[in-house]
Amino acid sequence: MLSYFHKIDRESVIVLFLNQGNKCVHTEVRFGDNTSVNFPTDSIIDIAETKDSTKIFLAHNHPGDRATPSDYDVQHAAALYLSLPTDFQLVDDLVWCRGKVKSVMNTHRFKQMVRMY
Repeated sequence: MLSYFHKIDRESVIVLFLNQGNKCVHTEVRFGDNTSVNFPTDSIIDIAETKDSTKIFLAHNHPGDRATPSDYDVQHAAALYLSLPTDFQLVDDLVWCRGKVKSVMNTHRFKQMVRMY
C-alpha cells in the first residue's frame, strides 16, 4: 500500500476498512493539494458503519521532505479516535515521506491529546 505514494506529488490518503477478521472490506482514496487532503472524520465513520467494518487503518503521504506527523495529522487522528463508536478501532494512521514511515498514533502528541479528553 505505501509503495503507492512513490508516484504521488500531492497529499493523498488511503483508508482501509477492515472487518472483525481483519479482511479489507472497503478502500477509499482521497487526493488533496501540496499540503493537505480533506477527509472529514464523520465521513470516515459513516463509511465504516455502512460497510460493516470495525477497524479503520489510514495512511497518507507528505509530498515534501518531512515524515513527522503535522499538528493537523495528530488532531485529525485524535478526533477520529475519540469519535469512533466503542465497538470500532482505529488501527493506526501512518505518514509516508520519501520511504520513511511514521505512526501518528505512536507520537507523544497524539497520546497526550487523547488523554486530555
